[in-house]
Amino acid sequence: MAELRRAPAGGLWALCEVLCLESQQQCAHDPAAAATLAELALEVADRVAGGTAWRAKVRGLALAHVANALRAQGDFPAAERAFLSADRAWKAGQEARNGLLEEGLLFALKASLRRSQRRFEEEAALLEQASAAATSVKFRVQVLLSRAKLAKELGDLEKAVAILLEASETAIPDDDGKVVLSIQHSLADNLSKLDRFPEAEALLPAVIDLSRKCGGQVDLVRLRWIEGRVAAGLGHREEGVATLRKVRGEFA
Repeated sequence: MAELRRAPAGGLWALCEVLCLESQQQCAHDPAAAATLAELALEVADRVAGGTAWRAKVRGLALAHVANALRAQGDFPAAERAFLSADRAWKAGQEARNGLLEEGLLFALKASLRRSQRRFEEEAALLEQASAAATSVKFRVQVLLSRAKLAKELGDLEKAVAILLEASETAIPDDDGKVVLSIQHSLADNLSKLDRFPEAEALLPAVIDLSRKCGGQVDLVRLRWIEGRVAAGLGHREEGVATLRKVRGEFA
């Protein structure tokens, strides 16, 4: 932190945003690390240069990630309180619309809390707000992915597929391979579960290639599960069963 105190205040908002992003990415794997990063982002936010509204908005961003880390740790009451603080700070900074921060992000983070609480109607409403407020293509697509996951959670695979098709038709920057992988992997999975095996099969070569380039070992194992399901669904029962047995062995 001593080095941060010596850093120029003018660029600290960007450092705060990076720390928030890293915290968000750690939530699924290491909630304690996510909390540490979010608290560090909050310390950085308190040193950001600029007008009162801008400083409040950056602080709201950091507080929302503190709340998100608390959600990941399972402390929902503390997450609610942190989100209330984040909302107050963000609203105090609502005049600072300079295009530097994603306007829909707080809605999406609160939607994650509602999902964890299984308050799905509220989650859906928050995702609609996130989509309406979105200021970047990448974030808009990420919201579509969240909406597709919600539809799947509620058992509406047809709706999930429709949302994923909308996402797949969106022009995504070339450096966002992981986002494309998430879309195509989820699409192949849902199509296979709807017994739309030829459509799922057509996606598999590209998904396999993306998984090798952008994914991890878990992505490849899950993809093998889809391959087995598709093979069996297309009448290649022995091949499909052999693949599924192999995958079970890898998960064991």
